[in-house]
Amino acid sequence: MPKFSSVVAIGVCVVCAHPASGQQCMLPAHPAFEFQVDAPATVIPDSTHPHPAVSRFAASKNDPEAIIVQFVVDTTGAPVEKSLRILKSPSAAIADSVRAAFPLWRFTPSRKGGCRVSQLVQTTVVR
Repeated sequence: MPKFSSVVAIGVCVVCAHPASGQQCMLPAHPAFEFQVDAPATVIPDSTHPHPAVSRFAASKNDPEAIIVQFVVDTTGAPVEKSLRILKSPSAAIADSVRAAFPLWRFTPSRKGGCRVSQLVQTTVVR
């Protein structure tokens, strides 16, 4: 049985060995949706404003003041900068403030089968 020292690409998946647990994880080539993971990515609240809502249902899509964003959280809990999509914003200035704060946001990474996986997140933003 071969041992994996770090990361080995196999087709469209990556195999990672976790030295602490000895567990090997098959990481998908694309971010998972929330329904595909055992534990979704969750925001780590701080004083950065605007920031993601702790509850993704904090504002209704029908609320004229709602800010709705979509992005990828990687396996370290950091948002992938190029993935940010602002789906709804009451103004361009507010959208710009979200873009400025976005790189500072942090999350607990999502998990599937005990392994960290990247996840596509759609949530509201709190100003």
